[in-house]
Amino acid sequence: MANLLYGKKLADALGKDGSCKDYRRVWKVAIQAVVAMLRFKSGLSKWSQRGDPRAKNAIIDHTLKGFHKLPPTPLRRLQKELPPDTVELVLHGLKGELLMGPDVVSLKVRVSQIKKRLEVHARNEVLKGHLSRALQLYSFIALGAVVHLLHRRRAVDDMETLRMLSQEEAEQGDGVFSPDTLSRLAAVVATLPEGPGQRTAVAAESNRGDLPAERLELTAVVFIHVYGLVAWGDPTAGGSIPLSLSDRLDAGITFAVGNTRAFAAVGQQGSVTTWGDPACGGNSLHVAAHLKSRAFQICYNEWAFTAFREGGQLVCWGDADAGGAPGDVASSLTSGVVKVCSTEFAFAALKEGGQVIAWGDHSVGGDVSPVHSELQSGVLNIWGNAGAFVAAKDDGSVITWGDPGAGGVIPLEANIRNLENVFSNIRAFAAITGDGGAVAWGAPGCGGDASAVQDELQSGVVDIRGNGRAYVAMKADGSVVCWGNPDFGGDASATAHMLKHSVVDIVPSLKAFAALKEDPMSLGYTVLTWGDPQTGGDSSGVRTSLLGNVLQVVANDWAFAARRDDGSVVCWGDKASGGDVTPVAEKIAAGGGAQALYHTTRAFAAVLQNGSICAWGELSCGGDSVPAECELAGEKVIDMCANDYAFAARSASGAVVAWGHKQYGGSIDEETALKLAGGVTKIIGNKFSFLAMKRSGTYVT
Repeated sequence: MANLLYGKKLADALGKDGSCKDYRRVWKVAIQAVVAMLRFKSGLSKWSQRGDPRAKNAIIDHTLKGFHKLPPTPLRRLQKELPPDTVELVLHGLKGELLMGPDVVSLKVRVSQIKKRLEVHARNEVLKGHLSRALQLYSFIALGAVVHLLHRRRAVDDMETLRMLSQEEAEQGDGVFSPDTLSRLAAVVATLPEGPGQRTAVAAESNRGDLPAERLELTAVVFIHVYGLVAWGDPTAGGSIPLSLSDRLDAGITFAVGNTRAFAAVGQQGSVTTWGDPACGGNSLHVAAHLKSRAFQICYNEWAFTAFREGGQLVCWGDADAGGAPGDVASSLTSGVVKVCSTEFAFAALKEGGQVIAWGDHSVGGDVSPVHSELQSGVLNIWGNAGAFVAAKDDGSVITWGDPGAGGVIPLEANIRNLENVFSNIRAFAAITGDGGAVAWGAPGCGGDASAVQDELQSGVVDIRGNGRAYVAMKADGSVVCWGNPDFGGDASATAHMLKHSVVDIVPSLKAFAALKEDPMSLGYTVLTWGDPQTGGDSSGVRTSLLGNVLQVVANDWAFAARRDDGSVVCWGDKASGGDVTPVAEKIAAGGGAQALYHTTRAFAAVLQNGSICAWGELSCGGDSVPAECELAGEKVIDMCANDYAFAARSASGAVVAWGHKQYGGSIDEETALKLAGGVTKIIGNKFSFLAMKRSGTYVT
């Protein structure tokens, strides 16, 4: 079957008489044919195999995979004490600071995992706040600095394994680093002493067991990128930086975050600067003395912010009734906090001793007094939805508090225990348990009642996706199980027979779902949909275009868009919200096809292969990109950012153009446009505004 399907494509690429040879297309089709045949022969059971998404859960730290927990020893371990196929790993800074190790690690572990492990370790060390030579480096890493690793004065690629480093199989991979990064790394390497290497040798096999354990040493080079900020959009929602803050935000910023109507930026030394709607945290003057340094992470809800400082201290600001003022519990937040989560109007903090503190609106979880005694110790993790919190304890018990109608109370008959990961929507929770089952509680109309499908949720659940009113559980065998409001995708009975295997991803919209199934006859996916027919739950009108070869699916509130491997775009759902791509189909084809898709609440946009852009859907949400195309004047776009009502595109030179709702970021005034004429390296947004980050410097340490 694969031969027949791809034989025609090969013939088309070669030309009927063999005179028109499109070798690039021939090569692509040949690869597709081989992959399709391998998939076809491997069987359905193998198509659906994928990584276990439960590894994302905060209780089970996936960065520890491949790290062996051996009893600590003040002496150097012997080779015979190490498990087979392992090595001792040590990470140092450029000045000899011990960053991590010695750890016993599998030789199969990749460099990318070592970096992620270092990020987690650095954050934990900053939370402890213990003075050490490495604390400054840990702080930079926790702030989001980029880390590159050197082995024997050579920059190593993320995909290399420790086995490759141990055996020196890899060579300098210049292609994976930018020219700027390469030049900076070369300058660093030039300062390092020449030596025999950063790996201890092991002698002959006969006596290797009595020798010190083989040790692989890596050097961490920390790149601290700092930025200047430019804002535009709704001035009352952070879309304008006050003159009093402009000098402070012109340079030296490491990262910024935004809630609905305000922004917070963190400087190189951990200072925090805020602006936007004062009612939502845009004014932090009353806690300014605590935000001058040592902050490294910002958490927020729609109305307030809280900053993590070294030592696990929290500083809060914003709407006092929504968690912006911790009040009576402030003294409990001066140290030892390891995690914060929020509801719409409250925060909860988990401390290193397993205690939970909450503050904010009492009706949505800001008061733990009903369960106070149960939250004094033993808590492993906490989660929140819009109205309630849930805590998992080390004895397997589950504690909830907040709005009873949003999951703040679990029915006694539910017998919910041993939570590994929790997912939430506005008024319900769904969770994966330790045995791979799934449970739900909260408002039945939002997916809080899974009793109708509980038999199908007893085991094998690896991930859960949801929209505001329904959930979809993804199982290890590639099947899915749905529950919740049937008008929002809680009932997939019409397509259930097609959802029994090979589903690898679920894309939710406001009232519908799309499932991506592996397709044995192409390199892409087949797409199936269910939910509200008017907003994307019915894709029958474009069904044939969704049978294989789909590479990407995105959804706005009212429609879906799919990108195929030939660059064409297929849309369905509310036509006025981008569910009809017909008006711009020719334009997309003329640009070589879509390379990436983006969305606002009611429109879509694409970056095309030739670097141009195209948008369609509701005009007030960015459905017309023609004005921005004129501003680009042929300059190629490399990526986009979207808020709820507008798009912003960044060109190869770092220039930015925007379109959509004029008040909410779709229009840039002349003064701001001059600042955005080049040099922008990233763009972020909140609901109503945008923030461009222009790199002002890079420090290497």
